[in-house]
Amino acid sequence: FGWLGRHRHYLGLPGTARHTELLFGTRSAVASPCLQGRLGDLCGRLPPPSDNPSRLLSDHSLFHYFTAFQTSSTIKMAKHDLIEDGGAKAFMKLGLAAFCVSARQTALRVCPECHRHQSCAVGIPTWLRSHQLPGSLVCSVHGLPLVTIPLRERGRHEFLCPPMDAPAQTPPAWNEGQRKILWEIACRQASLLDGTDRIRELHEWLPHYRELLASRA
Repeated sequence: FGWLGRHRHYLGLPGTARHTELLFGTRSAVASPCLQGRLGDLCGRLPPPSDNPSRLLSDHSLFHYFTAFQTSSTIKMAKHDLIEDGGAKAFMKLGLAAFCVSARQTALRVCPECHRHQSCAVGIPTWLRSHQLPGSLVCSVHGLPLVTIPLRERGRHEFLCPPMDAPAQTPPAWNEGQRKILWEIACRQASLLDGTDRIRELHEWLPHYRELLASRA
């Protein structure tokens, strides 16, 4: 989402429909901040080495996080759907399509220090995957409270960058001891994004957790 938001910014395209059509060959592709569909169509229009849909899904989405505890068959199905189709089947199979919740994300999060570094290093801030993980309240790199940025009036097909103005740091609602715990949680969540942990079938998880508990006894 952030990558394609920067693409739109650098091209200077004000029209959402024109940008979506340029990327996917259709104006109906839905822009998803967490798992983007139609990656095969997108990569067919990108130059090497960005034309690999599997790598795009792995390196620029929350795919590994949402599939960390899924079976190999579910992961294969979700990957195929996100690359070849719009991703609706993947969202259903992964339990992300809760109809009682608005399907359109209305806000994303940033770390003030990451925002400052990006603005100085590359001239424009972007969204980072580790900041968008459900339940992560602090930056996994700096341990600072994440700031919520509303995506005001964003359409279903629109890719956006964070605002250029640095977000104001909010005072934490926890003490230092609690912050360290939240930081550890954020780091463990972020570690799931690289997808290097071995895929386990459902029957393997209980023995795995028992082994971890035993090792810490």
